Amino acid sequence: MTPERQEKVKKENHALVYTVLQDGQILLEKRLDPKKKYYGQNYLPARGVKRDEFFNLSLDKILKDEYDCLPRTTYFIGEYTHQYAGVNYKRYLFLVVEIYGKITIKDSDKYHRFWASLDEARTLCRHPHTQEFLTDIEDFLAGKD
Repeated sequence: MTPERQEKVKKENHALVYTVLQDGQILLEKRLDPKKKYYGQNYLPARGVKRDEFFNLSLDKILKDEYDCLPRTTYFIGEYTHQYAGVNYKRYLFLVVEIYGKITIKDSDKYHRFWASLDEARTLCRHPHTQEFLTDIEDFLAGKD
């Protein structure tokens, strides 16, 4: 990043991006709020976090609150930084491969949650950052990490 570009960054936005792998499928979300950016598109689930939060505690809270379960085995896949409109977006990608309890999918007025194979996710999730996340998940699962 050039110094000129770096000076234009006004703030940072941190989010925990995650998915659960179960029976060969991953959890996805479709955005349902027509007032929000990327309405109607499919993504890996993500929730905002504070920079100094402990991500494992945040993931525990998200899974407990939104799915009535807790992660048992979780892998940190990577950290990603993208810049857009003066904002430095940092994303921290986690893959949950085992859970305590049974996952309960609760839809809301914001998201429709559903299961898809990795191949289906490739087709359904068009955003380039999500494609990057899916590639890294596939590489991790294939042992290419």
